[in-house]
Amino acid sequence: MYKFKKINYKFIIFNFIFLFIVSYFVFHCFIGERGYIKMRYLKKEVIFKKDELAKLDGERRDLENKVNLIYDESINKDYLDELARKYFGLINEDEICISNDNKTKL
Repeated sequence: MYKFKKINYKFIIFNFIFLFIVSYFVFHCFIGERGYIKMRYLKKEVIFKKDELAKLDGERRDLENKVNLIYDESINKDYLDELARKYFGLINEDEICISNDNKTKL
């Protein structure tokens, strides 16, 4: 007749726990807070932020140069004249002002 095999429950439970632990760590390696997908996202974010920093750094240098042009020690009279004309609308009596204020593009 048929002989029934004895089921080894310890072996089944051990395999189930081992499989659960391995799948837990594999899941967190890919999807966890420090996983592969998150690291790829953070690398792209770092590249984007570095580009933005370079752009802002260039703008800062331009503003520093403009500020240095109007210091008392080395004032640039041409730049100061340009600022006065631009912001205050100052012109000499013998000059003609032609402004390009219309917003339409040709």
